[in-house]
Amino acid sequence: MADVKSHQRSSPDHLLVRVGKRIYGIPAWRILRVVASRTINPVPGTKGTLIGLTRLGGEPIVVLSGEGLVSGSPAKWKPKSPIVFVQIGAANRLDTVGLAITEALDVVRITQAMWKAKREETPFSTGQTVLDDGRVIFCLELDRMGVEERGAQEGEMRNEI
Repeated sequence: MADVKSHQRSSPDHLLVRVGKRIYGIPAWRILRVVASRTINPVPGTKGTLIGLTRLGGEPIVVLSGEGLVSGSPAKWKPKSPIVFVQIGAANRLDTVGLAITEALDVVRITQAMWKAKREETPFSTGQTVLDDGRVIFCLELDRMGVEERGAQEGEMRNEI
């Protein structure tokens, strides 16, 4: 996949999504598409945050439970859940995944200076901010998700060989 230009990566625009009871900000430059719902094909024997596979532009795409990622619990989702297709990982190695969310809300500007560090139970949420309207927004760390997921998958592959 082509590298995203640095001026796009520094954009303060974020899509706000509800995952469970919390609101998370996803950098807008990482979002490929938001769909109301999509057929997800379960993969036999999977566990953790993986829900299954779907297609985007004819390509198979992994769909993860957003709630499972942020809570650390097994995959939770409803068949009619919206899916946000995002690019994860470092800018020099982006992969596409689908995140099943509770609800897509709106797009807001959140500058880097607005994020305050906060220790969470999950490595995928590392900061938060409060918007002028009083909503508390948690930062969803997609860079970490790509590294963590890729590392876990590579480890599983090595164990199977």
